[in-house]
Amino acid sequence: IVPQIVEQIKNKTSCDLAELINITFDKVLSKKEYAYIIQNPFNSINIVALKEESYRIVQNLIYQFKNSKFLPIEDGYEIPFYKFGANASFKVGDKVIKLKGIIDRVDRADSSFRIIDYKTGSDKFTDFTELFSGKKIQLIVYLDVFAKSNTELKPAGAFYLPIKNNFVLDSDSETYMLTGILENSVENYLNMDVNLDKSSYASKIIDLKTKKNGSFSLNNTYKNLCLNEEQMSVIRKFAYDLMQKAVCEIAEGAIQPFPLEITNRKSCEFCKFRGICLFDESFSNKTRKVDKVTSVDELKNKFYGEN
Repeated sequence: IVPQIVEQIKNKTSCDLAELINITFDKVLSKKEYAYIIQNPFNSINIVALKEESYRIVQNLIYQFKNSKFLPIEDGYEIPFYKFGANASFKVGDKVIKLKGIIDRVDRADSSFRIIDYKTGSDKFTDFTELFSGKKIQLIVYLDVFAKSNTELKPAGAFYLPIKNNFVLDSDSETYMLTGILENSVENYLNMDVNLDKSSYASKIIDLKTKKNGSFSLNNTYKNLCLNEEQMSVIRKFAYDLMQKAVCEIAEGAIQPFPLEITNRKSCEFCKFRGICLFDESFSNKTRKVDKVTSVDELKNKFYGEN
């Protein structure tokens, strides 16, 4: 629903947002697959809540569009991998492994592009631990597949955009701030938020701030998630190498349960197949623990054994 609304408002200078949301909701809910929702009278309250949530989300997206040079490309919503052909595949021996996926949104500013992945959960990209573990390679694969298929454009970043309801009333809330990796140039920062040319400014679009003298504050995003071209290439290559490694291990019979554990949280806690996998630590089964990885160099060294 949100992508459909955004597509309609992105090139309009003004519109009745509440009316547009109502029209879009009615259009979506009229589809056969959603008939069960409107047939249940108890869902009327949920529909009202979803409309209010959509209004808040879209208000924040409008704010981002107005204060950023990045805008969605033509047909830049819900792009299926099959459109990328061979660039959405890799080889393992004589076998071609085709990737399946849908990119939620691709934005462009001048000759740069960025990947946006809508998240209704609490996913954030704060370091490289979950990328190294394989949990968050999806975002980087999206970036790589699109980059290979659009070589005239430069990767500017890849981000999660939270679209969850936090019961926040402020339309400019940091609830909807982008989190991810970005190319480390002042031009790119200003493309992300045009107001970052001001002193003592804290962006509500991306986690970057400026000091009184106009320089950037050395927060976690600036120090660890702003990457140069070589570092971008390293994590793009890593994502594919990790997938190849996993496929090879599965082909060789490595199918035993080996759930991930990060900071004492196990994948089993939210796995819907927990009841049938028979993983049980009391029977000598072990989780896969991953140490914190804070930089691309550390990730590279741990995976490839390079300094």
